[in-house]
Amino acid sequence: MIRRAALTWAAMVPVAIVNGTFRELALKPVLGDQTARKASVATASIAFLVLVYLLMREHVVDETDHRLLEVGIAWLAATIAFEFGFGHFVDGKSWGALLHDYNIFAGRLWPVFLGIEVLAPLIVKRFVLWQGAGIEGGQRPQGPQVKGVH
Repeated sequence: MIRRAALTWAAMVPVAIVNGTFRELALKPVLGDQTARKASVATASIAFLVLVYLLMREHVVDETDHRLLEVGIAWLAATIAFEFGFGHFVDGKSWGALLHDYNIFAGRLWPVFLGIEVLAPLIVKRFVLWQGAGIEGGQRPQGPQVKGVH
């Protein structure tokens, strides 16, 4: 599971780059910076959920919710480390500029994406359980059994 989770997060990096490029080249000229950033959070969130579904749907059902939350928190830590490391040391942005994207009171919705990122494994698990997706023969997966809970 750890290897699959790391692969899934790593696969999000090029998706995020494409999403940011789309924001800058297509959305920003039409919508303006602030609205384009909000739309970009929505497209990034959807893209990440789809990616998690495609890469992890067969693995999340067998994991406890606690374990899946740990995966989401690890993704959050990796994202923040990448965002600040790359943003400051490679892209040359100031710490203040980087922190500004986390200010929801200034209309920045990046924290919404981070929340979805943390919950993505749980969301996908619930979706797979609800839909029975990716299971041979169309049978609904059972997931971990807990005594006294049906």
